[in-house]
Amino acid sequence: MNYLAHLLLSGDNADTRLGGILGDFYKGPLSAIKLKPEIVSGIHLHRKLDAHSDQHPGIKQCVKLLGPDLRRTGGIVIDIVFDHFLAKHWPQFSQQTLKHYCQECYQIMNQAELPLPAAFLRFRQRASEYDLLASYAKLSTIELVLERVALRLSQPQRMAGSFTQFEQNIDALETIFLRTFPELQEFCHQQLREPHG
Repeated sequence: MNYLAHLLLSGDNADTRLGGILGDFYKGPLSAIKLKPEIVSGIHLHRKLDAHSDQHPGIKQCVKLLGPDLRRTGGIVIDIVFDHFLAKHWPQFSQQTLKHYCQECYQIMNQAELPLPAAFLRFRQRASEYDLLASYAKLSTIELVLERVALRLSQPQRMAGSFTQFEQNIDALETIFLRTFPELQEFCHQQLREPHG
């Protein structure tokens, strides 16, 4: 999953939600980092969700739709694409408006005063300045994000044609998203109900 999905699926607790987004920036063991238990729970949930979604039949079906040329990077593409569909269908998954929810998330990120990874500091500034989370509703944002992610890969050509493939299969991908995302929500609700989340 990508940023917007991880935030929503991390639940309502601000620290757990912060952990949900920090999961993209903290790699490896967390024992040497002084973090609140709720933040650690959010990071662990992020990792569990990534592992779960990678094996989910719906996600695998989406990756397959993108074609053989994207089989190695299709998961990355689908993570980003799912944020587009989530933003587009937001009222089905949250009682808050997308605008209000995103502003709430920017506030949570901007108020965090931990020793934070430099990459996260750059991300939170860009995200709030350009309202990145809400902008995933626009296809132009998806195209730009896919281009930028490709440039960070050691072999950018592995994502060549990803936006075109997305557009060509958008209806089928959207149908799978609408079936799959509630299942991912239920998975995360179960994880959050467990004592160690």
